[in-house]
Amino acid sequence: MEFIKYFLFFTIIFTIILNSCSPQPVSYLYANINSDRPIYGGPDVRVGEIGQISTTRTIKLIGKKGDTWVAFNFNGSKGWIQEYFLEIDGNHLRLPEISYSLATVIPTPYEKTYGENLVASDCICTHNAYDCKDFQSQILAQFCFYHCMKLVGQDIHWLDDDNDGKACELNP
Repeated sequence: MEFIKYFLFFTIIFTIILNSCSPQPVSYLYANINSDRPIYGGPDVRVGEIGQISTTRTIKLIGKKGDTWVAFNFNGSKGWIQEYFLEIDGNHLRLPEISYSLATVIPTPYEKTYGENLVASDCICTHNAYDCKDFQSQILAQFCFYHCMKLVGQDIHWLDDDNDGKACELNP
């Protein structure tokens, strides 16, 4: 009987400590955009751009998709941008997850083939290994660009020469 009392006591204490350490969800966060950035119609570059933010401003983030994309109200619809282009006031992972199916927009899976046989997980991000000519299209270069931005936080291959978030803009 004594064991059960101690077990229940420590279970309650552990639960209280665990809950106090877990980040609490939030309904929104604010973020600053300090340079020109494309805004997409969904949480993937293949969905396409719906506009551009071309001035320094603060936006109110309303949700996220995964750990890279965040959403905000943009000209009356939901706009999406990658979190690493923003200075976010808080942890964006605390935002509510927004359900979004890429299958309705893009019939191919995210782990799309780059060129002949290079897939997203194979895109080297430890050193400058690619030039724009290594990618068959702009969108394929963009996938590698975003993959490396997520992993190492920089354009390791220098695919975005004008620093506007678009890789290899002259590729077809």
